[in-house]
Amino acid sequence: MEIVIKIPEELYKQITVEKLYFLEDGENLCTAVENGTPLSKGHGRLIDGDKLELDTEWDDYYDGFTSYSEMQIKEAPTIIEADKESEE
Repeated sequence: MEIVIKIPEELYKQITVEKLYFLEDGENLCTAVENGTPLSKGHGRLIDGDKLELDTEWDDYYDGFTSYSEMQIKEAPTIIEADKESEE
């Protein structure tokens, strides 16, 4: 199972850089897991869509529209890799 959790940056640095862990940190981490967002099995790679730039094209029939190009999406940096099950 994969899950996205939010924890304070200070706690993350304390655990990963300073290698410090206190009893109350366990409670904070449990709460973060309880409030986390599970990722579905077989999900594709996750990107930051807000960093893509909209392509604006004009079409008289649709009175204009905006979209993202396939290249932008393919070249966007990956935040979380695709679940292995999605590749099978």
